[in-house]
Amino acid sequence: MFNIEQALRLEKGQVLVTPMTNPDMVVAMRNSAGIVTDVGGMICHAAIVSRELGLPCVVGTETASRTLRDLRIAQVIELDMQLENGVVRAYRARVKLSFKYQRAE
Repeated sequence: MFNIEQALRLEKGQVLVTPMTNPDMVVAMRNSAGIVTDVGGMICHAAIVSRELGLPCVVGTETASRTLRDLRIAQVIELDMQLENGVVRAYRARVKLSFKYQRAE
């Protein structure tokens, strides 16, 4: 997804795959089954909104919007976190994805 019109066509239960998210995409994010972005980190827009909505989210993939097609399922298999004084300092997730892959051109 590269613009708001495309994001609004996202059907309920589909995974939103986009270079990055912005506040205009929250309706589409709410309808999605998960979010995958090319850029971002723990405090990017997609990560924050996905935590609020309870959605699986993978950020910082660099090429997902150009290489993933028909993404169906994103399932977190394992999650490790490093906490300091009750604050998450680092985390690592193992995610199981179901998708079709096309080589970036």
